Amino acid sequence: MLEPWCEWNACSRQFILGLSLLDLEDSESAYTAFCKAAKGVSTEPFLRQLVAAPDARLTQHQALVLYYMKVIKLFEIHDAGACVVRLAETAISIADKDDPNLAMFQWLVFKWHLSGGRVERALAAAAASPAPTARAAAAATLLTTLASRKQLGALVKCAALGAEAERAAAARAKLHDAHGHNPYYDFLYALHVSRHHYRKAAAVMYERASRCAAERGNDSSGRRKWLAAALTCLRLARPEHAFLARPPPPHHAPAALQVL
Repeated sequence: MLEPWCEWNACSRQFILGLSLLDLEDSESAYTAFCKAAKGVSTEPFLRQLVAAPDARLTQHQALVLYYMKVIKLFEIHDAGACVVRLAETAISIADKDDPNLAMFQWLVFKWHLSGGRVERALAAAAASPAPTARAAAAATLLTTLASRKQLGALVKCAALGAEAERAAAARAKLHDAHGHNPYYDFLYALHVSRHHYRKAAAVMYERASRCAAERGNDSSGRRKWLAAALTCLRLARPEHAFLARPPPPHHAPAALQVL
C-alpha cells in the first residue's frame, strides 16, 4: 500500500514483507522481497543495523555478504533449500576473493545440492571451496552419502576431489569389515585403476586380503579373490612398478622391507 507514494525506507519494508511471506510459507515471493531489500543495506538504518554495528566500516560488498548470511539463515529455518542455494551463489559472486565467509557459502551450496540429489553440482561446489578443511569435510560427506546411494562412481570421476576422497576412504576402509561389503575398498580400487595407478590398486587389494586372513582365519575364499585382483593389477603395471613392499613380521629381527 505504501510503495506507490512513500519512498522512505522502501527496502526495509521489503525486508519485513519477506519475513511475513516466509511465515506464510511462500518462499519464492519472500526470496524476491529479500532481494529487493538488499539494495538498501548500506543506506537504510534498519537494514544497516541488521548486518553490523553502526560504527563498523564495511564496503558495499561486505555489507551485502553479511546481509545474505542473515537471510540464508531465515530460509534454512524454513527448509527452503532452493532459495538458500541461489542466495549463497549470489553472495559468492559479489564477495571479495579473501572474504572469510566464502568457504561457508560454498559449503551451503554443496550441502543443499547433495541433499537434493544433484550430485554433479554438489561435486562442483565442493571442488570450488577455497578452504582445504572444507574440501576434506565435503569429500568425507560425499563418500558416506554416495556409498549409501550406490553412486560412488561419480566421485571416482571427480579428479578435483581425488586426493581428499582417497584419504577419507583409506581411513574408513580400515574401520569396516574387509571380508564383507566394504564400499571404501571398492572405491579406492576403482579410483586407482581409473588413473592407471595399478600398484596402488594392488596394494589396496593386498591389504584387504591380509585383513581377511587375519580376521577370518581358515575362511580363504575372500582372501583368494582379493589376492587375484592384486596380482592382476601388478601384471598391468610397468615392470619396474610390479611389486609390493611391506614391513617384516614383528618376530623377525631384520628391519628390512619384504618385497612381494
